[in-house]
Amino acid sequence: MFQQKLSPLIVTLLVSALLLSGMFGFYYIVDSLEQREQLRSLQNRAQTQFQKIESAFDEITIILQALPSLTEIKPNLSGGDFDDYISVQNIADYGISAFGWIAKVKISQLADREAKVRSSGQFNFNTKYSSSNQIHSFSLGSNLAQDSHFAPLFLKTQN
Repeated sequence: MFQQKLSPLIVTLLVSALLLSGMFGFYYIVDSLEQREQLRSLQNRAQTQFQKIESAFDEITIILQALPSLTEIKPNLSGGDFDDYISVQNIADYGISAFGWIAKVKISQLADREAKVRSSGQFNFNTKYSSSNQIHSFSLGSNLAQDSHFAPLFLKTQN
């Protein structure tokens, strides 16, 4: 059939073409596998981080859900009792620096409450809230009840 010999140059070119096409095919397969592995690794890392965040939210939710039970058990909960409860919670791990204590006072009792708190020296009434663990004795916030925009809203919540 084939009596004619192929020249070494043509054989070399044919073999080179076959090897190059095989190498390119192998390269694309390996590249595709590496991309899949990178995507899988990224998904696993993201899932791990989301699980950590979910766990943190679950723990914070448990702390916050326990507060109504605490007030049911002890209806006359004081700021000190609240601080005792909060101080044992590890909230700093979740980026929360502090929970604030804001006592709910009826309008008819507001003057007496303010006089009592001022006489104890615990709070500066230029603040919206305060706690026993103020930051270097600096008051935080402002008294929103004195703000003309917020005062009517606070009055509505008292009723």
